[in-house]
Amino acid sequence: MNGAIADQQTMFTELFNTLLDLANEGFGGKAVLAFYTDDALVACQGKVVPRVEIDEDEFGVTFAAVDAIESENRTSDHIRRPHISGAEALTIAADDRDHIVVWFRCNETNTEQPLCVATGWKCQAGRWLISWMTVQPTQASWSFAQGRMMAAADAAYIEGARFLTPRTWLDLGWYRVHGHRKPTLDILPGARFACHNSSACCRIGFNVKVPAHAQHVIDAIPWERHAPHLAGTRLPAADDKQLLLKNSDETCRFLDEKGHCRIHAACGRAVFHVCATYPIFFIDTPDGVDVTGSQTCSSFRGGLGPLLEERHEDLYARLALTPRDTSEQTYFIDNENKTTSWEHFRHLEKSLVNILLQEELPLAERLWQGCLLFDQEEDHTGGKYPDRPYAPQADDLPEWLATLDIWRAGFTEDDAVEPTETRPLFPQETRFLTEILLHLLIGKTVSRPHGLRMAHHLNVLVFHGASEAIFQMTRPGEPLPPEGWWQINSHLQHKNLLSHILETPSIKEWARRKDLMAYLLSPR
Repeated sequence: MNGAIADQQTMFTELFNTLLDLANEGFGGKAVLAFYTDDALVACQGKVVPRVEIDEDEFGVTFAAVDAIESENRTSDHIRRPHISGAEALTIAADDRDHIVVWFRCNETNTEQPLCVATGWKCQAGRWLISWMTVQPTQASWSFAQGRMMAAADAAYIEGARFLTPRTWLDLGWYRVHGHRKPTLDILPGARFACHNSSACCRIGFNVKVPAHAQHVIDAIPWERHAPHLAGTRLPAADDKQLLLKNSDETCRFLDEKGHCRIHAACGRAVFHVCATYPIFFIDTPDGVDVTGSQTCSSFRGGLGPLLEERHEDLYARLALTPRDTSEQTYFIDNENKTTSWEHFRHLEKSLVNILLQEELPLAERLWQGCLLFDQEEDHTGGKYPDRPYAPQADDLPEWLATLDIWRAGFTEDDAVEPTETRPLFPQETRFLTEILLHLLIGKTVSRPHGLRMAHHLNVLVFHGASEAIFQMTRPGEPLPPEGWWQINSHLQHKNLLSHILETPSIKEWARRKDLMAYLLSPR
């Protein structure tokens, strides 16, 4: 018996090393494809494709092209694919005579890093072929079906991979466990977060979309062991070649009776980028990555959990799943016709952040100081603002808004904005609203395409509109409840309110419908 096991180990070791040698050869694509079973999932041109649907010649060309591009960029660690070799079979477990799980010890030769690799072998037409494979931190006891599910779960890293197009499933597994980059992170001071498993993000009113390859992950889960009624689940198609995980008016279908995610329970982790990263967002910059978050999450809004500054490894793991930002990074201060250096942009952005963090000042005064910062800036070193500039009062804040540059063009006295009834913000309301403004600013959704001045002025409009909404949504003497903060932040970050404002034909026209923001933020 021991001799038979040793023979099997030798056979699978030789087979797998042959596959690895071919995978490390630029023109080995067609031969690699020949190692896969018909039902194997293959990482091909940034997609997940069943083996039977792949054109061999096209795959071979793509395989070679990826190798050539990677060879030209070997100095860039974050786009280097792994070079895996030296496999040695450790354990072999058979589900039946045709399905075998083999664990290997391998090496990543560029770093001399030992790897633990799991593979699923299926006997097809008398040959042992690969059905799935993945890299794991440690060896586990998996059935063939479990291993296929765990390997399929790595599909999420295709979009997030900050390296070249993966040529084999091992590239994705290595990237998930060892190879993702760890850039400099810029995190707002005091930001905290830990998930408290409320599953509110799986139930509240978002349309949640996932890539098309998410269906392969769902298909690979052995639902008969976890939730038989979900077997055969097909996600409906969205209008942008993605799939709809949930509609805004429904709870995610994969929650169990206690509100826990069945996919997470089956795979041991979140496998869709939107689930794994929420409520954290990442923004690529020339300095590294800026980290921000969504106030729609009650744990993030409440500052519950450890400081994000103390969770770099967790943030790096989330970053690895985030689709790469491939947009052109051009930075503006005033408008799209006046570019500036990243250093200049960053200086002003940091100045605005520091102003917003001055908790000893009323929030309206902080925003006023931000406007003066732009008005007084005369060169590329950044301007200074008075220590105690005039602070607008509640009854003249609308008139102040009407004098902003964003409103000024084409205005006449007849277009003056009338004061609206409001009340002072409670301290907690000021803190929450400040956090929203900070994260909208750091998120660069507005400042990158439209300029930093525009982003700040829109924050002023958000402050004005949110203040009106808070007044409308609360009873006298009571602060805004948590669901109100979710609604405000949801409209701002997830329902494209800012995009709607920016796409309006003219600011003057929007100003004439000055109750638009309060209307959109009000409960209905």
